Amino acid sequence: MFQPVRAGTEKPTRSHPIFSLPGFAIIGTLLVILAFTVFRFNQRTPPVGSGPSSSALRPFSKPMLLGSVAVPSLQVQYWEFEISPTMTNAHLVGSFHASGGSGNDIEAAVASWGECENWINGHQAQVLYASGKVTNGTLDVPIRQAGTYCLAFSNKMALLSPKTVSGSVELQYLLP
Repeated sequence: MFQPVRAGTEKPTRSHPIFSLPGFAIIGTLLVILAFTVFRFNQRTPPVGSGPSSSALRPFSKPMLLGSVAVPSLQVQYWEFEISPTMTNAHLVGSFHASGGSGNDIEAAVASWGECENWINGHQAQVLYASGKVTNGTLDVPIRQAGTYCLAFSNKMALLSPKTVSGSVELQYLLP
């Protein structure tokens, strides 16, 4: 039943509904959704090239053989190139074709500079790529360490016949 309220006494106060158990559940749910949204937003990565980023890698290439080059008999034609420590995923990529002489053949190699000198001089060498005597060749040679390297075409097997090597070979790599 109802009791009369005396002057000077206060009515018992009711708590606000937001501080009830269902109210706390709603607030907690909203906080979890907000935290998840912020987390997902921070996990997004911008597309490569869409803005400044120190971790974005850009592709570069340097031509080695572009077109054709003459390789005289008993000679070697080579290109020396550097791989710096900042280069990532360096590859020597391309194809070549030999013509001239009776066999239309050439020997190709990719090696570190010291090993390339050994190969050019007919000594045993640890090369990254060796074609043997071929008319056509395809390269996709990964170069994993910094240093000086070479791409070489040898016509030392021909006593009289010069050869022509044509094609496209390039050094491809990524830089920050």
